[in-house]
Amino acid sequence: MEKAVLRLHDVHKTYFLDGVEVRALRGVTLDIRKGDFLAITGASGSGKSTLLNVIGCLDSPTSGRVEINGVDTATLDDDRLARMRGKEIGFVFQSFNLQPNMTVWENVALAMRIHEYPEEEVTETVTRLLADVGLSDRIGHYPNQLSGGQQQRVAIARALSTNPAIILADEPTGNLDSESGGHIMELLARINKEDKVTVVVVTHEPTVVSYARRKVHVKDGKINA
Repeated sequence: MEKAVLRLHDVHKTYFLDGVEVRALRGVTLDIRKGDFLAITGASGSGKSTLLNVIGCLDSPTSGRVEINGVDTATLDDDRLARMRGKEIGFVFQSFNLQPNMTVWENVALAMRIHEYPEEEVTETVTRLLADVGLSDRIGHYPNQLSGGQQQRVAIARALSTNPAIILADEPTGNLDSESGGHIMELLARINKEDKVTVVVVTHEPTVVSYARRKVHVKDGKINA
């Protein structure tokens, strides 16, 4: 059995909103293994968004432990945590989050340049990834010159650029029509199957869930496998 690339153990998250205690996560334990294709579902207010933020190391638990490739994230200072998050987790968002003043090429290269990869490696990797997502002929275009589906493919290429342990996709088809959404899910499924990249999709759409081989449902801050 593959080892866990990300592990949550007895994770709790409590907020205080206008003096009222909100227990967003209540003892979540979850292993995400290399090669998993996991869908996380749940109603609004279930704790799904908080779980997403904790998995992506965008938020810290109140108690419990989060490990990435065996490293307890609580032992890392802010700079080391940011570097680990940038290299080990690739993010794909509903709203694409591309830089509007950068070309397709520059958007995909951005994370590698932030982490100071050699320029020769940047060129090789970006070229390969844009070919993989079918956008070699769009490298000089800007996001506003692309369709929504094309923008999401750029976002996926960018997410893969640092060879992360996990791709975390938050409602990746939410702003797309059904045909474009299907193409994006087929692309994620191919990346998962052929390249053995771990994919975690947070969604409320049944068609997106159908691509996953493993599902968990969040309710009242707890998960049900």
